[in-house]
Amino acid sequence: MGSGPAWPPRPSAEREERAAWRGPRGTGEGCGRKPVSAPPPSGGAGRRSPAGGSPKVGDAVGAPRSPRIPEWPGGEREPGSRAVPCAPSKWRPPLRVEATEKVFASLPQVERGVSKIIGGDPRGNNFLYTNGKCVILRNIDNPAIADIYTEHAHQVVVAKYAPSGFYIASGDVSGKLRIWDTTQKEHLLKYEYQPFAGKIKDIAWTEDSKRIAVVGEGREKFGAVFLWDSGSSVGEITGHNKVINSVDIKQSRPYRLVTGSDDNCAAFFEGPPFKFKFTIGVSGLFRRVVFR
Repeated sequence: MGSGPAWPPRPSAEREERAAWRGPRGTGEGCGRKPVSAPPPSGGAGRRSPAGGSPKVGDAVGAPRSPRIPEWPGGEREPGSRAVPCAPSKWRPPLRVEATEKVFASLPQVERGVSKIIGGDPRGNNFLYTNGKCVILRNIDNPAIADIYTEHAHQVVVAKYAPSGFYIASGDVSGKLRIWDTTQKEHLLKYEYQPFAGKIKDIAWTEDSKRIAVVGEGREKFGAVFLWDSGSSVGEITGHNKVINSVDIKQSRPYRLVTGSDDNCAAFFEGPPFKFKFTIGVSGLFRRVVFR
């Protein structure tokens, strides 16, 4: 090996030609590209290098400038990112979903083939229904406003406002009837009764909010009528040999009580004290009875 250079230096004329072809830095003419302001001649014929010589292998004569890489939305790109021209950017800003400010209470829990009772507030402000072990009270004008009563130990089937609007009676599948206050946020328990051992399916109040009728799936009896504050009986509900599904009381004196049962009969009672009067038979089951 000699001490001289591995490759002989290029002639000075060739170096000057190369420098002239590259152009000064910062003009955008380097790397074998012509400036944007000087497009190549049409037709592609007669293209020659600036020094008058023929283009050499590897020289991209008249090649257009590379397309500009699109900027990141907002004027910046993430460090190390690279956007592909004419294609969706891989690093798009995340979708912003504002958190909702309202949380709505759950809907009524329903069962196929079984009617669901939705009660109304006598004052016209709220309506109520049951879901699981809860009684849910919701505002009519703004359903997002809700209050939930959760003191039952078993699934609640029905809940009804007293005509005064100050109390609510709710019954569950174990036969417990709870009467609780509506004027306070704590919903203090006023009274608790068990008229019979079995599911309570419907409740009715008299117009003075002093008497309550309860019907359902009892073992020895299917209904009861009693005073709301003492539990003393004010009559008997008889005349049915199957489960009673519905009950209602006429909201004016003289009081009348009607029940509908799975035995295809509706029974009528007079009182108080309520006594059996007569029955009406139909070809189908009674799901709901109402006084108009």
